[in-house]
Amino acid sequence: MTFMHEVLHSNVAEGGATGHGDEIANFESTGKVVDRMNIIRGELNAQGGNYGNRESYKSLYFNPQTKKPSYLPFDRASQNSMNNGNPPAENTMYLQIN
Repeated sequence: MTFMHEVLHSNVAEGGATGHGDEIANFESTGKVVDRMNIIRGELNAQGGNYGNRESYKSLYFNPQTKKPSYLPFDRASQNSMNNGNPPAENTMYLQIN
């Protein structure tokens, strides 16, 4: 997934490179690359995969001193927790970046 995501940022991708835009600054935004990857995730999920749906381009952290860990929400439940100022619950889908 990471490789495909980064390829979409490169000139190799159909239609040329898709750079980082406003989505990098806004927690609720995804942007063109994540939207394309969510289509792929959705197709894999429909075949029995469990890839979730990336809900934000930007990660969020809750410790201002270390800025770690940070989290990327991969379902609405984790996004909602984070929007309410809480780390995602263990039973939700997210990536934790240490």
